[in-house]
Amino acid sequence: MGIEFVADIAPSGASIIRSDDPSDGSTYLYTLLVPADANQLFPCFDQPDLKARVRLALTAPATWSVVANGPALSADTAGAGVTTRFAETPPISTYLIAFAAGPWAHAQASVEGRSITAYVRRSRAREADTRLRRRFSVRDVVARGKPSREPIGAECTAVSRARDTRCRKR
Repeated sequence: MGIEFVADIAPSGASIIRSDDPSDGSTYLYTLLVPADANQLFPCFDQPDLKARVRLALTAPATWSVVANGPALSADTAGAGVTTRFAETPPISTYLIAFAAGPWAHAQASVEGRSITAYVRRSRAREADTRLRRRFSVRDVVARGKPSREPIGAECTAVSRARDTRCRKR
């Protein structure tokens, strides 16, 4: 069975957020779901106790990067765009389904064999790389074997948005 649907894209208040960065002139898209919002993105039963396996396929301009919950399995060129297919997720709550698309810059760090990649707006790439390497407490997370008091990526998420001092300070 297949279902076709359309989801709104807006600067705020929608399940897909569009951010136009005046510093680098680029457009970035990302999902920002909370419980009870997933049904704005796609038809679903949006209850935390109901889980779903999800396979996403995203088509974006060839110059964009796309990320989602699962690892990318394939990328097929179709005209001016590229369709990236992602692996099926384990059962997750629908409000945890996520993707991002845009001309993201990448910042990476590895500690004790574990790697973290942060996708950030190009205008914030230098800042993200510095923060990821110097201030992101990957070593603490790996050593303790459990999440730090902030979720992994909190520092990087803050870098990719407008300045948010709640996430930036430790």
